[in-house]
Formats: sequence, structure tokens, C-alpha cells
Amino acid sequence: NSIPVRVFWKDKELRYLGCNTPFARDAGFEKPEDLIGKSDNEMGWRDQAELYRADDFEVIESGNARLHIEEPQTTPSGEQIHLLTSKVPLRDADGAIVGVLGTYHDITDRKKAENALIESEVEYRTTVDNLLVGVVVHGSDSSILLSNTEASNILGLTVEQMSGKEAIDPAWCFVHEDTSKMAIEDYPIAKVIASKKPIYDYILGITRADRNYITWVNVSAIPILSDDGELDKVIINFIDITEIKRLQKLESRAERLETAGTIAGQVAHDFNNLLAPLIAYPDFIRDELPKNHPTLKYLDQMEKAAEKIADINQDLLAMGRRGHYNQDVINLNTIVQQAVSELEPLPKTLAYELDFSEDLMDINGGGAQLHRVINNMLHNAQDAMQNIGQISIKTENYYVDDISVLYGRVPKGEYVKLTISDTGCGIPDDIIQKIFDPFFSSKTTDKKRGSGLGMSVVDAVIKDHNGYIDLATKVGEGTSFFIYFPITRQSKNSQKDIDIFGGNESLLIVDDDDVQRHVSSQILKKLGYQITTVDSGEKAVELTRNKQFDLLILDMIMPDGIDGAETYRQVLKTSPHQKAIIVSGFSESNRVIEAQKLGVGVFVQKPLTKESFASAVRNELDRKKEIPVS
Repeated sequence: NSIPVRVFWKDKELRYLGCNTPFARDAGFEKPEDLIGKSDNEMGWRDQAELYRADDFEVIESGNARLHIEEPQTTPSGEQIHLLTSKVPLRDADGAIVGVLGTYHDITDRKKAENALIESEVEYRTTVDNLLVGVVVHGSDSSILLSNTEASNILGLTVEQMSGKEAIDPAWCFVHEDTSKMAIEDYPIAKVIASKKPIYDYILGITRADRNYITWVNVSAIPILSDDGELDKVIINFIDITEIKRLQKLESRAERLETAGTIAGQVAHDFNNLLAPLIAYPDFIRDELPKNHPTLKYLDQMEKAAEKIADINQDLLAMGRRGHYNQDVINLNTIVQQAVSELEPLPKTLAYELDFSEDLMDINGGGAQLHRVINNMLHNAQDAMQNIGQISIKTENYYVDDISVLYGRVPKGEYVKLTISDTGCGIPDDIIQKIFDPFFSSKTTDKKRGSGLGMSVVDAVIKDHNGYIDLATKVGEGTSFFIYFPITRQSKNSQKDIDIFGGNESLLIVDDDDVQRHVSSQILKKLGYQITTVDSGEKAVELTRNKQFDLLILDMIMPDGIDGAETYRQVLKTSPHQKAIIVSGFSESNRVIEAQKLGVGVFVQKPLTKESFASAVRNELDRKKEIPVS
């Protein structure tokens, strides 16, 4: 009667034969005798009586004990508690089962503590897992006790795979900032284990066997000591700084290029003054000498040398961005065709493949400077192939929906894209970052070395045209350069507008890009259409519920909301006959195909030309709308 554990025993009809005092009080009685002969239906827990009876019958009929079962219960006062219950068959002196004997004790406080601990662990784990900092907790033997999601992303193993693994493991190779392999004793974990002192802002690189790049991290390592001063754990925090290091490298390179360009421009400016007599005086000297004078051949050589110096000087001016030239509205196809024609005659071992867009949009540029760029790149391609292989040249209208990152960054917008590809030797990794540096040349012979200005001039001229250059290369397979020039919608002086059929229908333009909305609306307004614009699919859906439009012009890619296909699907719920066309910078993707299955008409690729855009709009307005069968 004095123990805290509740004890009871029942007969085979599940009527109480006896219990101890704590049990009687839980049941709502003063003394154990008050329970004798009663059933669970007469107790304070009558709502759960059937559950208990089922358990009791199972023990009696099977003869098997049910030990340490956790059960929730509602007390007579309505309090929710948790019990830890055990029940065994009650036997007489001969071993026959005559009832059930049970015990339980209240574990409510323990359950509350366990639940609080679980909630605390979940909260802690959620917090740690959502940190943008890698966290790894090591034991004193460097084994991993805990790691978070960001650590898994950086180290390239799942949390489960890292559990128990040692930091000093062949799965990873750590390198110094000079990329030399780090000795084990230089590992942050090894330093902390040896010294029991923290480390802060330790920069190292991480490589793995299945990766061909280095992930750079800033590491802090904190020792946790026990009460007696022994090392208990080490907490490692690390931040991925790979992108920061890349940008620092680019910034340093840009500063070097700017300095070199400034010097080159100043030198070229002085050279221009000195070149004037070198180019002009040979003619004066000829006039003073007889036509058969033996020194005339030296004058010819002097003139040719002066012309080459003048060419190099123009490259210096371009690299220093000191060149002065007018930018006119030009078509890149014409410039490329001229540059290719000047390379002839070509060796039989070298082939050119040309793929010119027939409706290529115009750009603003200097024809001579762009000719120089293309000429440099074609000669480099020939050298890379040693005049054996194929050079492919492609022009196209191109729209960048998202910032593209390979060698450089190409912002969102409309471009004329020039691609020059060769099947040559490719560019090794140790050279690729230097190809735009002034005076850098990979040509080793004096005969082919040149000035080393070719690609730095290309880079400078493209920047002068507000353009961008990117590349893809593989050693032994070739290189492709991608050049992006912003388009212009200015008209050439000699060009007359083509008559295009317009109309007066109401059109809704849906595009998240301010510039694209303006361009589209201006083209169509000049053709007489009534234009409304919105910057999201959600706004378009809301607007079309109360207003009818003859045609929707939907941008497919709108990252901050629903895309063009989903916009059209929702519009059809209230306007099943609605006509629409899709515009996008990407080619006809699966989402475009899905939109067309819903009933969207033609797909128009950005950048938009006046002719193709106006024609698509007019054709769709005139097309008989067929409702797709769902």
C-alpha cells in the first residue's frame, strides 16, 4: 500500500478481487475494499473500460504477459495522463489461470520531459539544417557526430554518409590557397585536437575524387572541453566562399586589364604621331630618287613595316578603348560574310560552315572594328586547327531570359548572337583565364607569335559595343566562342518600313520584363491595336475575369509567378474561347507545347522582329479558334 506503483488483480469475469491503496484512490475510492466485486465500467475511467477489458481478456486467454505498455488515460477529474502498464495471468496454486494481475505507474512527467526534449531537438535540428553555414561536430577522435544540410552540400556526402566518418578521410582532399595538397597536421580538426585552441578564418580548398573543381571555404574550429580540461568535441563551421574568390579573381584581372589598357592607349597615342613621317616620307624620298635607284627596295620594306606597326597601333588603341569611331545601324551577316570572303583561297583541308539567320536584327556598331574582331577570331580558329578541320559560324536572334554564367555574365535582354566554333585543339584550363590578357600569346614560335593583342582587342571592341563574350572549350575537341551584341530597333537611313497589316482589336500583353512590355506595345500600337499590359500571369487572370480581349500575348518565363502556360490554363476557366500566342527567349520547350495543346496559337521567339511579331498577331486574330477536347 505504500509503494507508488499501482497494483490490482481481477477474476476471469474481470471483477476486482483486490488492489492497493494508490490504485483505489486513482479509481475514485477511499479504500481498496470498496473496489472488490466491481468492474471497470464502474470506475472513473469507464470511457476506456472496453479497451482495458480487451487487454485483460487477451492476457487471460493467451496466458502471455503484456509488459511495459504505454497507455494514455483520462482521470476522473478529466486530466490527461500517461501510464506504463504491465499485466500477467493470475494463477492458483495448481498453475491454472484464474484472472489477471496488473501494475501501472504514472509516467506523465517523464513523457512531458521526453516530448519537450524531442521538440527541442527538432527545433535545434531545423535551425541548424537551415543555416547557410556548414556545421560539423566531431568527437575527440575526429569522427563526425553531427552535420547539417549545408555541410552535406559542400562536402558532397549525405548526412547519413558522413555520420561516424573521420575528417581525416580519403574521401576528401584539402588544399592550401596555392592549391598545394595540405598535410594532415594542417587540417583544422587536427590543429584543434593537438592544441585545444580555436581557429578562425582559416581558408582552405576541398576536392573530391568525383569532382574536377575546388570548393573554397572559410573555416572556424572551436574546441569544447570537459570539466577536467580534456577535449570533448570540436565544432567546425565553414562558409562556401568559392564565388567570392572567383569574383575577387575577376576583379583583380579587370584592374590589371584596365591598367594595361590605359598604358597601351597612351603609348598608341604617342606612336600615332611618330608613325606619320614613317608612312609619309617614303613617297617623298621616291620623288627625289631615280626610278632604278637600288635603295627603293628598302623603302618598300619600310612602308610594309610601318603599315604593320600602324595595325598594331590600332589594336593598342582598341585595347585601351581610345579608338574613336562612329556606330551605325549595321547587319552582322554582312560583316561576317566580308571577313570570311577575305580568307580565301582556303586550303582543301579546311572547311567553313555558315548558318546565317535570314531575319537577323540590326545592331549599333562600327563596321571596321567588328570586321577586325571577326577576322582575329577566324585566324585564331585556323591556327588552333593548323588549317585542318571545320570552322562553323552562326548568327541568330537571341533572347536571354535568365543571367547566363559560363566564362562571363550575359544579362537578360535581346541580342544578336554570333557563334564561332572550331574543331581544333581546345584551350587548357591553365590558359583559359589568360586569353583576354594583353600581350598574352600561346603561340611559341617567333613566326606565329604576333603581338599578343588579338583576343584583348576582341574583348575591348565587344565591350565598346556593350556586348558580351562567352566560350565553351574541351581540350582535343575544339572551342566555341559566343558573342552577344544588343539589338537595335533604329531604322537604317536607306531602309523603308515594310507594309504590315495591323488592326484595331484589343490585345493584352503579359510580360514581367518592363523593356519587353514597352517594345511589344510600341510595335503593336503603331499598327493600330488597342493595348493593355500587365507584369504577371496572376494579374492577367484577374483582369480577364471582368474584361474580354481579342488576343493574349503571353511571356512563357515569368520566374516570380505562374508562367505563360499556367496563365492561359487559368484564363480558359472563365474564357474558354480566348485566343493567345506565346513569346519566349527559349526554343519551343515542353511548357510551350503544353500551352499549344490547351489552344495557344503560334510561338514567337524573342527578340521580337516587327515583321514576325505583327504577322503572328494578325494570323492568330484571323484564325478560327478551335476549343481543344479535354
